[in-house]
Amino acid sequence: MSRARANADATSQTYIENNASTQDLSGTYSTERLYFNDSYQLTGDVTVTGHLALGSIADEDVVITQDSTERTITGSGTLEAGNVLQDTHRTDLTDMTGTLANSVQDNVTRLGTVTAANLSNTAIVYPDGHIINTYYFAYTTAQTLTVGGSVGTVGVFTEYKTVNVPAGCSITCIVDGGRSHWGASYGTNHGLQINGTNYENLHNMTNTFNYFPASMVKSVYISGGAANCNIKYIVTRRGSYNGESYLGGTYNTAHMVVFIHQGDIT
Repeated sequence: MSRARANADATSQTYIENNASTQDLSGTYSTERLYFNDSYQLTGDVTVTGHLALGSIADEDVVITQDSTERTITGSGTLEAGNVLQDTHRTDLTDMTGTLANSVQDNVTRLGTVTAANLSNTAIVYPDGHIINTYYFAYTTAQTLTVGGSVGTVGVFTEYKTVNVPAGCSITCIVDGGRSHWGASYGTNHGLQINGTNYENLHNMTNTFNYFPASMVKSVYISGGAANCNIKYIVTRRGSYNGESYLGGTYNTAHMVVFIHQGDIT
């Protein structure tokens, strides 16, 4: 039995008590051995080929000293030292690795300063309204669209943009640019097609002849999500004559910013 008092071979003892004296260490330790002492001192060279644990139940950590002679600790085994019950062993995670238990993960109330982290996991749930992604697009190719047919006919520009909308999220599209040649009896109004649904007349033209840039904003909640959510620039015929609309290129530059929000913001 070690120098700590224990009930390993005595039925009359029901506790382990720290030995208040200094435990001398010397020689070879080839088995698994655990000491409980207030202090430890090398009185000779130590070789560890087994597992030697130097513990303490005191309120301070283990300190190993040596006698008046320089001593060495060598060997291929394992040497561990430290107090067993001090509070810092329960609250300080310094140098610890592994995964926190679910009960701990579910009750984390603050993170402090996070210097590095990966927040791309799709299982993360953010508060409603939180912006989880942002896209920017520029319409650089010059396009002309003439909408014939009756009033209310919808035309779609060929160039479109695609974004990823996770389930339970909203999408907000902000578009600036694109023009129409319109007047009192011909022309087009501007809108967007988002995930297959048309949202017409987001920018309505007035009754004068001009080339007028459009500005549009539209938010849509997509409860089931859309991994490939297409956003198309559409125009709606508003008069009795064909109206031309222009998008992209040097004179009709258009830009789109898309925000993906957690939850329904509409």
